[in-house]
Amino acid sequence: MPTKKNMTYAQIAKVLEKALKDSQFRQRLLASPEATLRAEGHQPDQSDIKFFMSLGAESFSAAADRINKSRDGVAAGEV
Repeated sequence: MPTKKNMTYAQIAKVLEKALKDSQFRQRLLASPEATLRAEGHQPDQSDIKFFMSLGAESFSAAADRINKSRDGVAAGEV
């Protein structure tokens, strides 16, 4: 019987990116990570679910702020 693998880093990154861009998706992900990930076509294992459960709205807000500041700096030529 094959063993179940965790979601890949690329899959997790795509989910996080979508959560940063889409507030409704972010709310669903935070409220019910397993159901949301499965609805997106992923097969999360318990460690994946635990990771997403450990995130909070503040984590996403802080990340979005950092990304926006980085993007603003790049646009202004501050690389």
